[in-house]
Amino acid sequence: MLELRPNCECCDKDLAPEAPDAMICTFECTFCADCVANRLPGSRCPNCGGGPIFDSWLRMRRHCPRCGLPMERGEQGYQVGSYMFNIIAAELIFAAIFLAVLIFTWPSPPWDALMYGGMALMLIVPFLFFPFSKTLFLAFDLVFRPPLRDEFIPVDPAPPRSRGRLRRAPP
Repeated sequence: MLELRPNCECCDKDLAPEAPDAMICTFECTFCADCVANRLPGSRCPNCGGGPIFDSWLRMRRHCPRCGLPMERGEQGYQVGSYMFNIIAAELIFAAIFLAVLIFTWPSPPWDALMYGGMALMLIVPFLFFPFSKTLFLAFDLVFRPPLRDEFIPVDPAPPRSRGRLRRAPP
């Protein structure tokens, strides 16, 4: 049985076990509802909320810097799922905009603008949605295939930060 921790691991908010906004993941990471709702799918680990998990817009880190979850879960063709999420998102956005323009301009819709705008949209949206599709697919994969403890890579603790200016030692 999973055990709820007494506070949120993101914001350190106190959580009672019976609190309606207390949420728990498969590894007993406890979060409040605000942290779960405000966590952007393109910038945080879907398992623990740690991050950032992207080095750049198109380059994902090998594993989460907080929990050590591998971002590619070891199967050949793993990226195909995130590409499919990306294509579906682009097509749904295109269909919504196309129908909205068609309905609001109906007896004489701008067919040329819809055609050229649709082509531009189908080129731009997949690029803009890429980080979200990668983390969204990873989140779905974690729901249907929870990670095993041996999948996690040990994470080195962060080096201590200096609280002031560095000074030379006296001679």
